[in-house]
Amino acid sequence: MHGSAIYFVGAGFSKALQRSDFPVPLMWDFVKVAASYAANDNVLLTTLTQLEVGCVFSGTTAASMELAAKISPPQASTPTDREAFLNLLSSRPQENIEDLLVRADQLANDPKKAPPPFVDRLTLELLPLRFSFAINRVFWHVGWNFSVAPLHAFLREELPRRRNATFVSFNYDVMLEHGIEEVAPNSWCAASGYGSAFSEFVEVGEASKHIDHFSKIGAGGAVGMLKSCSSTRTSSGSVTVLKPHGSLNWLCQFSGNYHFEGYPTHLVLSTDERVAYLNGNNVELLERPHGMPWPNAGIFISPPTQKTPLPTILTKEEAAIVDADDVVVIGWSAPPTDRDQVSLIRDAISRRRRPFRTVTLIEFSPSRSQVRRMRELFAPAKVFRLWVGGFESYAQRSVWTWLSSRLRWWPHGAFGHEPASSTMPPGVLVGS
Repeated sequence: MHGSAIYFVGAGFSKALQRSDFPVPLMWDFVKVAASYAANDNVLLTTLTQLEVGCVFSGTTAASMELAAKISPPQASTPTDREAFLNLLSSRPQENIEDLLVRADQLANDPKKAPPPFVDRLTLELLPLRFSFAINRVFWHVGWNFSVAPLHAFLREELPRRRNATFVSFNYDVMLEHGIEEVAPNSWCAASGYGSAFSEFVEVGEASKHIDHFSKIGAGGAVGMLKSCSSTRTSSGSVTVLKPHGSLNWLCQFSGNYHFEGYPTHLVLSTDERVAYLNGNNVELLERPHGMPWPNAGIFISPPTQKTPLPTILTKEEAAIVDADDVVVIGWSAPPTDRDQVSLIRDAISRRRRPFRTVTLIEFSPSRSQVRRMRELFAPAKVFRLWVGGFESYAQRSVWTWLSSRLRWWPHGAFGHEPASSTMPPGVLVGS
C-alpha cells in the first residue's frame, strides 16, 4: 500500500477521453459541441432554439432570435434554416458553460432582463430546465463512446496501491464512475460511493420509457408513476467519488423554475445498478416508497451561484485532503468560478501536520501562471510533478511519452523559446 490519495478531476479529463466521432465539451466549447449533435437530434435542436430565443447566449440578436423561432419545432422548418442556425451557434465566440447556467437562472427569475420581441414568460421560466436538458442530452449521446483504455490503465495502476482513493470530480458526466465500475467493482458502487448513501434509484430503461410517454400525453392516454427501486449493491468503500457541482445521474425534487428542494435522493442506474444517463432530464410522478409521489424530479446540476451538494460532500472532501499522502490534479485549473473550492482546499491544508508527499499536475498545455497557481495552492509538498501532454499520454506513459512531456514544456512549451530556467518553476519535476 502507498497510503491515501486525493484526485481533483476537471473537464480536461473527459476531453482527453473523447473519440473523434463523439466530441466531449469543455467548459468553453459546450455550445459548439451541442450544435454538432443537434444536427441529427431534433430534441436537442429545439432546446438550443429555446435557449437562443430566451437570450441565454451573449451573441443573441433580433435576427438570430427570429431564425431560432422559425425552426421551433424543427419539423416546420427547412434544412437550410436549421443548418444556418447551427452554423451561427458554432461560429460565435466561446462562452463558459457556468456563466451560461447563471444567465439562464437569472433570466428565469427576472424576466425583465430579457429583450423583446419573441420571449414569453413560460420560455424564460423553463430556461434552467432546458439548459440542464441540453447538458444531459449531449452526454447521453456520448454515453460510453469514449476511449476507455487510458482510463482503465490509469485506474489499474493507481487503485491497487492506495489504502483510500478519493476523487473530487467537477464534471457532470459519469465517465469516471463508469471506468471505476469496470476496473474495481468491489471498491466502489453508486449507492454508497458518492459520499452520501442513496437508498433509491430509477432504472434507466423504465425511466426513459416513462419520460417518452409523458412527452406524448398531449395525444391522450393515462400516465402512471415511475417506480422507485431500492439499492442492493455494496462495496468495500476504499474508493469515493465526490461531485460538488452535481451529477447527471442524480435526481432531486424540484418546483417552479427548476428550484431544487432538499438534496438529491435518487440515482439513475441500469438494471444491474451501474451508472447510466437518462434520455431526458426531468421525471414527473416519481414514486416514493413511504410517501406521496414527487410531481417533478430533475437531474441535479447547479450554477455557480447555487452549488448545493449532498450534505456530507464538502466535509468528506476536507477530511480526504487532511489525510492524503498524494495529490493528483487532472484537467482542472481552479477557475474563478471554483473560488469556493480553492478556499476549502486552503482551509483543509492549513490543518495538515505534514507536507504532501507528491503533487502531480496533469495538463495538456498549461500556462506558467497555472502551474505556479496550482503549486502554491497545494503547498507544502515534498515533490511537485508536472506532466504536459494530457491525461491520455500520462495514463499510457512510456519512455517516449515521458520525453514528449519534457519537450512540450522545455524549451518549446506554452511560452515559446524562453530559456529553460525561466519556464521551469523551482522544484518542479517535469514528466516524472
